[in-house]
Amino acid sequence: MTMTGRSGVLAAAMLVSGALHAGDGRLLAQGAAAPSLLPPGEAGTPLYVYQTDARGIYSSEVNDDNTKPRLKARFQTGADGAFAFRTIMPGQYPRSGPPAHIHLEVTPAGRPVERFELVFEGDSRLTDAIKADARAGRFYALCAPTTATGGGKQCTGVTFRVR
Repeated sequence: MTMTGRSGVLAAAMLVSGALHAGDGRLLAQGAAAPSLLPPGEAGTPLYVYQTDARGIYSSEVNDDNTKPRLKARFQTGADGAFAFRTIMPGQYPRSGPPAHIHLEVTPAGRPVERFELVFEGDSRLTDAIKADARAGRFYALCAPTTATGGGKQCTGVTFRVR
């Protein structure tokens, strides 16, 4: 995954080892952790992002382990909580489970880690309960991917409500 800087957003790179199996599944995600986590002018808040590849695999087909993902990045939000990153569309787990998702872990200064998942409209495993939680700002954020300039998909305006 690669990141591009824009006003108030720090750049980061997704660390990748092994094949992505990306196909044409490029994805740009942009958004913010809200409310603003920092006093004006302070450095950003740590953000850890990880996901499966396009086949729904975190680490390997044998003994898959989401604590050792191949697709991951650590970076900081802008002082206003803004972030942006480029990756691929994650796949659903191979046999069953939740909808395809990207994990985001936010660590506000002096507070415990808060965990969120970015899920995607149109996923066959997306339930009404998950959609309701996303609308209420609980654990999930829902993206309706649109076509990005130059190809791929984009999710803009993604917001995670940090307590």
